[in-house]
This record gives sequence, C-alpha cells and structure tokens, in this order.
Amino acid sequence: MNLEAIVLAGGNGERMGDLTKDKPKHLLEVNGRALIDYPMKILFDSKNIERIILHVQEKYKNKYVERFGDGTEKIKVDYNTAFNPRIIDALKNDVDKLKTDSFILLFGDAITDINIDKVIDYYRKLNEEKYNVIIISPKTYQVIDSEIHKNIIKSFFTRKKESYEVCGAILNKKDINWNIVGDNLDVIYNDLSKRKKLKAYRFFGYYKNINTYKDLIEAENDIKNGKTSSFLWVF
Repeated sequence: MNLEAIVLAGGNGERMGDLTKDKPKHLLEVNGRALIDYPMKILFDSKNIERIILHVQEKYKNKYVERFGDGTEKIKVDYNTAFNPRIIDALKNDVDKLKTDSFILLFGDAITDINIDKVIDYYRKLNEEKYNVIIISPKTYQVIDSEIHKNIIKSFFTRKKESYEVCGAILNKKDINWNIVGDNLDVIYNDLSKRKKLKAYRFFGYYKNINTYKDLIEAENDIKNGKTSSFLWVF
C-alpha cells in the first residue's frame, strides 16, 4: 500500500522581514524555484506516495492551488488551512484527514535532495517491529550517536537541545500521544523514543532549513556550486 504525506507550510516567516510582507516564506524563491517546490518535488518523484496534504494559510491557499492544483495523475494534492497555535495540534488536524495510518512528514521551508523512497524502503523493513522513523541530518547525527543502539533511539534530547536536526519522519498516527504537553514536534519524538518506538534513518545528502534571509542566500549558493544533487524540474 502506498503512503500519504503531510507538508507543513503554514508559518508566517517573521524572521524574513519585509520579504514575507505580501507572500508566505514558502513561496520565496531559491535558485529560481519557490521554497515549497523542493519538498513537493521530492514527493512527486516518489513511486510510493498516493496523496499529499499541504498545510497552508487560508489567505495564501489560492497561490498554492495555482502551483500544484489537484496534483498529478499518480499523486493527489489536498489543502488544509485550519489554524492551530500549536504545531502538534496543526499536525493532528492533518492526520485526522489521512486515509492511512502511516504517513510521511516533511517541512515546507527546507531544501533537501533526499530520496524519500529509500527511507520508505527502510521503514517497510521495520514494519513488523512497528517502529517509527525520523530522518536525521548527517551534520549533527554524531551528537546523538552515543544514545543509539542498533538505530533505536534511547533518548532524543542530548547535551544541547538544538544539537540535532530532523529532516522529516515516517510516523504511524496510532503510536503518537496527541495529548502530550508541549508545542515543538520534538516532544512527540522524545515520547516515542522513551517507549522504544523510534528508529533513526541516517541521511547523508543535502539539507538546509530556511529560517532567515542568510539561509536563502546560502542555499542559493550551495545549489549553484553543486553541493546538492541535480534537481530536474518535471512535475
């Protein structure tokens, strides 16, 4: 059975200043492409995804619909504009619309060249053991490496709270404690790890989270300098 995906792209992008005065951060361009195009292309290129739920702000929904429409012949795109102050509640709202229990979670403000089908293959190999999977940035993976045995994460929080970077995840909605206290998605990962329900997928490609104008420039230069695999833009 193919999986569904959720892409979170409802943030305001306040740290971008005037750049996001009239448009969302996710529609700012990097190397001639909107930021949202990068995670969406990864999903559109997959052979294992049948549906994407794109979570955006209501006032910008039409801009995304103009871009992606209802999806492709193989992958349907639906839009969710429900506002929730907590990220966890926003994700829960998306999850409630899923037809499948397992789903892929990606972020609309990140550029990466990950092959999501390889992560899906890894997840399916673990299916009988019923683990969830988080995709961890290679640059910071070693910091939590000592806390991992056979890829089972024993403790998600380490010496520095921001000493790791999660690029995405494949989760089962039935395993998540939706009543957990906190806002950041890290509390979900930490809870899963305490219950020995979480494994790590080591991702050794390119990943850049875009939070500031400086990040935009760095990502632009990285792509132009060939630090990422080639993006062939065919939707």
